[in-house]
Amino acid sequence: MRVLMFSALLSALAGCSVDPAPLAEVALADAVSPESPPTPAARGERVELDRQGGAVLAGHLQPVLAHTDQERILTLDEVPPGALGEALRGREVLDARFVTHGAVILDVDHALVAFDEAGNPAVLDAEAHGPLSVASGVVAYTRGAPPDLELVRAYPARGLVEALTEAMAPVWSPALSEDGREVLFVSGAQGQPALHRLTVRGELVALPPTVRIPSAPTAPLWDGETLVFEDELGVVALDTLSGEVREALDGARGLARVDGRPMARLDGTLRPVGGLR
Repeated sequence: MRVLMFSALLSALAGCSVDPAPLAEVALADAVSPESPPTPAARGERVELDRQGGAVLAGHLQPVLAHTDQERILTLDEVPPGALGEALRGREVLDARFVTHGAVILDVDHALVAFDEAGNPAVLDAEAHGPLSVASGVVAYTRGAPPDLELVRAYPARGLVEALTEAMAPVWSPALSEDGREVLFVSGAQGQPALHRLTVRGELVALPPTVRIPSAPTAPLWDGETLVFEDELGVVALDTLSGEVREALDGARGLARVDGRPMARLDGTLRPVGGLR
C-alpha cells in the first residue's frame, strides 16, 4: 500500500534553487499533544516494520477510506518482550523501528518518539514524516507541513535532532549510510524527483538521473553503491553511481532487511533483492 502523500508531493513539485544548508541542532521537544485516530472495525494486512535478532516490530493496517489521502496507520501487536514491548503494544503508528537500546515510533500525530529499553518515552520532534531510516543509532526522516518537507537526522540517545537541508523541499524517502553519517534522499526542488546525496562534509551531490524513484512508506536500503527501494511498480535495486536499474521485482512489496539481506514478498514468497553488502 502506498502513502498517498507521495502523490501530493509529486503534484506540488516546483522549480527552485538548491542551496546547501548548514547543520543546526534543535533542542529536545518538551511535549506534543497526540490526536486519537478512529479505532478500526477489523484488523487489516499484517506489516512487519523491523526485525532485530529474534525481536520483531509488526502490526496490522487500519482500514483506509477509499478516495482519500488518509495515511497508512498500523496498530502494533507484535513487539519485543519486556518493558519495551509493553510500552509499544497496541500503539497506533505511521512507522516504527528498532534503535540502539530501544525503539523509535512515528506517532499518528507526527511526533517522533524514542523509547528506551525500560519503555520510557521521550518526544524528539514534531511534524515528522516517514519513512524512518535507521542506522548506527541514528534516525533520518523529513519534517514540516507537506509538501514543504526537509531532511532531518535525529540522535535518540542524545535527545537531539539536526536539520540537514534548506530549499530542497519536497524531500522524501531518506536512506542512511551504514554508519549514519551520510544520507541519500529524493528531492523535487528542481521540478521533478531526483536523488541526492548528503556527504559527511555536509555537501549536497546530485546523483545521475534514473527512471525509478522511491515512493513507498518503506525506507530505502543503501550500502553506498546500491539503493534498494519500493515504488508504485514493485521493488528495485538501483546503481547509484550510474542511475541504472540492476534488478527489478515488479509487483513485489514489503521491502525489509532479513538476516542482513534485503528481501521482498512476491506472489506470497519472500525473495532476496539487490545484493547489498
